[in-house]
Amino acid sequence: MIGPAVAELKHLDDTTQLLDVAARVLARAQVELPGANFSLAEQDGVETCTRITVRADRPGVAILHRTQLHLPYRKASSILFLAYGTPAERERFFTAYPFAEHGAPLWGTEQRLRAFFQEVVRKGYSSPDFPDEGYFRVAAPVLAPEGRVIAAAGGYRNLAEGPRQRRRLLTLTVAAAKEISAQIAEDLAIRR
Repeated sequence: MIGPAVAELKHLDDTTQLLDVAARVLARAQVELPGANFSLAEQDGVETCTRITVRADRPGVAILHRTQLHLPYRKASSILFLAYGTPAERERFFTAYPFAEHGAPLWGTEQRLRAFFQEVVRKGYSSPDFPDEGYFRVAAPVLAPEGRVIAAAGGYRNLAEGPRQRRRLLTLTVAAAKEISAQIAEDLAIRR
């Protein structure tokens, strides 16, 4: 009788573990750069949504979101999921959000966007070069032990803060993603 529910319970437990770990790690990162904001985003089909934020105006407080959807083609985390996605996952996204309508105003050509995907995978983070509502944004992959992207750690900060603060935000965001990935792997190894 409980058969299908076991898989759902495991998924809920894994998600809770990811959110708990991410909340702690992102809150510590925000302490290192008080004017910055940090987040964790997950992919749900073709949608990307923020699950946790730690904002500069509420330091140390991890805010849990049920669904805070991202605009397609615009957010660093959405682009990160596309960059690491399979051809089939990308095709589903492009079908749901046609490039000509949603992506062209930001990226110009699909070739430019696809070149950016390669850059994201090569560098290990996403930071589109167009301003997004006056913010510098970066996202780095949170990896499952087998190497699959399960979430994106993100950081954003006012563009007026300058290049030094942007580099610091990039460094802290990438480090947070790696730490979340490592803790998830460690917790999984302990549970086995």
